[in-house]
This record gives sequence, structure tokens and C-alpha cells, in this order.
Amino acid sequence: MPLPDAVLGARVRQASVPALEQGQVLSEWVRATPDAVRYEHAGLRILVRGTDEVVVDCDPEADETVLEAMLYGFAARTLLLHRGTFSVHGSLVELQGRGLALGGHSGAGKSTTAIELSRHHGARVVIDDVLPISLVDGRPIAEPFERPLHLTDHAFERAGFAEGDATRVGTGEITKLAVGVLPPTGPVALHELVVLGRDESPGAPPLTVTELRGAERLRRLVWLSNVSGLASLGPRSAAYFAWSTAVAAALPVVELVRADGADTLQAVGTALAERARVPR
Repeated sequence: MPLPDAVLGARVRQASVPALEQGQVLSEWVRATPDAVRYEHAGLRILVRGTDEVVVDCDPEADETVLEAMLYGFAARTLLLHRGTFSVHGSLVELQGRGLALGGHSGAGKSTTAIELSRHHGARVVIDDVLPISLVDGRPIAEPFERPLHLTDHAFERAGFAEGDATRVGTGEITKLAVGVLPPTGPVALHELVVLGRDESPGAPPLTVTELRGAERLRRLVWLSNVSGLASLGPRSAAYFAWSTAVAAALPVVELVRADGADTLQAVGTALAERARVPR
């Protein structure tokens, strides 16, 4: 697949990716130093060096459909970290004039919920999957950047797109459809973070909404922003924990849990739209 010329202003090029032997092993796929990160899996290698370079190297048999998802996910998060900006694994919509972040790991329903709010409650999708957050005068602010909109098959169908509108990205069980580009629109004030989850226990209620406080807020924020340990690596550690503590203190966090297997999407959309109408 053709590579984008740049991600977050960093040049993207094809070349041999060095081993980064001096880096710390963060997972079986990721090795990192404070200013360079190397990813290698299934014949695909990506090196993010500093704030302005992304190098890609693929074996002939590698699945290149993974590249776009990796460049706008892994590489984008890493470039942000190298620039001193931390992010959470989440999407952002503007709903009733309020910035509503939808957090959760892959498969939690972030993109599907964002499309539901857009289609039926007048929300605007601002950021998909990578949500950079800064603090300005103590207030959490989202900083959108240009990237494709990556939707699950379910969200793609709910949005009413035609098959010719998208290309398949990702591999294995985690694949998405890339649709167009979400352009940057300037900073957006964040009013609430909703962490999406599922309850697989028998007889679970269709939908529960719980407001989180204190240490539980911080735990969820760290869970969404530092899965690999990259955000707190080396000299970034102090800045990361200062950021996460400050964001957890300033940003209301809600856990929204759906019963696994139940068709609760309409109820989720209605619940979030009703929350957006209440000043907080």
C-alpha cells in the first residue's frame, strides 16, 4: 500500500529499520529508548525516531493492510510522546456543545458509539482512537490531528457507508475500515471521559453507569494511556504521572458497562445524550 507522506508532520519513508539493541524491551513486539521506539511483528518493522521521522520496513510476505492502522495508531502515539503530549486510547465527539471522550481498548465499542451519537443525537466526531490531552490553565483540552476514521464493520454499517467508501486495515481479529480523513479543528475542551466496558456475567443488567472518583479515576486513566509502559519510560516518568494525576483530578470519568451480547447501542446513545444535557 502507498505510504502517507507524513503523520503528525513527521516524514514517513521506507528503509531498513535498525535493531535498536540499546532499547528497553517493553513487550515481545516493542523495544524503546526515550527518543526512539521500534515495533516488529509478522514481518513488519516500524521505527519512530524523535519527533520528525517514521521509518517503515516490510518483508515481501507481510500484510501491508496493517500499516495504516500502525502508522496512525502506534506511530502517532509515539510521536506525540516524543513531543511531550500524552494521549489516551479513545475517541472524541462534540455533543450538545460538550467534549465527550469515549475510552476503551480495541473492541470496546468506541467507534460504534461515536457513530451512534453522530447519526441519532447530532454529535460531531472529532478524534478517532488516539486522543491527545493537554492541560491549559488546569482544564483538560483535546488536540485533534489529521488522521483517517477507522471504523469496525458494525460502526461502518450503522453509519450507512457504501462498500466502495473504505479500505480494510489491520489484521487477524482486529480489523477496521478506513473512511476518509478527520481534519484537525483546533483545541476542544473535554467535559467527561466515558470508559466503555462489557459485563459477561449471567443476568447482568443491560446498562450500568457509574461515576468514578479518586484513585479509581487515576487507575482508569493510566489503563487507557500507558498500556505498554511507553508513556512513563525513563525521563518521561515524572511528567507522565504529573499529567495523569492532574487530568484525573480535573476530568469527570464515568464507567459505562453493557451486558455482553445484548443490543444496548440505542440505550447507550440515549444515556450519553441525556448526560450531555446536564451541566456539570
